[in-house]
Amino acid sequence: MKVEAIELDLDWPNGLEIYHLRKFVLEEIQSYGYPLRWAITEVKETEQAVSFRKLIVEAVVIIP
Repeated sequence: MKVEAIELDLDWPNGLEIYHLRKFVLEEIQSYGYPLRWAITEVKETEQAVSFRKLIVEAVVIIP
């Protein structure tokens, strides 16, 4: 088992309401390991058709 710090750039889907954002972020982080701590550190606007917002997420995960 090891602990690793990661940074993710996630596209915030247009139809995703803010109260579903926590579940969305946790699902994305879990593909890297078990999330120990995480935070959204920045929200940027983009010009992409899929999403007009990008989330910068920093996390510490436990990798089995």
